[in-house]
Amino acid sequence: MGARRGRPASASPGRLIFLLAAVVLLFSAMAARLVVLQVVEAPTYARLAAHQRARELELPARRGVIFDRDGEPLAIAIDLELVFADPALVERPRAEARALAPLLGLPVRAVEAKLRGSRPGSRYEVLAREVEPKLARRIE
Repeated sequence: MGARRGRPASASPGRLIFLLAAVVLLFSAMAARLVVLQVVEAPTYARLAAHQRARELELPARRGVIFDRDGEPLAIAIDLELVFADPALVERPRAEARALAPLLGLPVRAVEAKLRGSRPGSRYEVLAREVEPKLARRIE
């Protein structure tokens, strides 16, 4: 049996020191970035986060009924709806105008013009305002 010549297959001390220095340098760079993010830039990110999750939203209160001294209602709130159409989705404007016009109490030509789109490229046309909910559901 012959004797081994040269160095063993393990890494040299110089390579190990270089590898250790590279790992330490990498972790130091990550630690420095964490300090910058969590200490220096923390107020900026806190403001961004607060802006994303907290906002004011005004919810209109429903008006109550006003009664007289005998318990009879003097003033009541009535819910009314808006009837609108997307002209791009209307396939047969004339036929649909003939069906909608009597329900809305409008001339067929006026409803048809809105269903065709009074403005080029319009995707929103108001057909009627202040419509009772029952009629709005029927139209829908």
